[in-house]
Amino acid sequence: MKTASILGVHFHAVTMQQAVDVAMSRIRARQKGYVVTPNPEIVDLCRHDEKFMGVVNHATLVLPDGIGI
Repeated sequence: MKTASILGVHFHAVTMQQAVDVAMSRIRARQKGYVVTPNPEIVDLCRHDEKFMGVVNHATLVLPDGIGI
């Protein structure tokens, strides 16, 4: 998937329908994963915590939370 990086956080550049399709595909295949929706505060936390940044960037889907991102 294509991504857009904001201060090191790699957001997936997908439409709402593409995000639903990815999630449903993984559910049907019984594959584990997780979705994160970082807001500006989470992006800032990631800048100061490398481990947290890794958790966020390894999510199945990283989707922006609102217009702040």
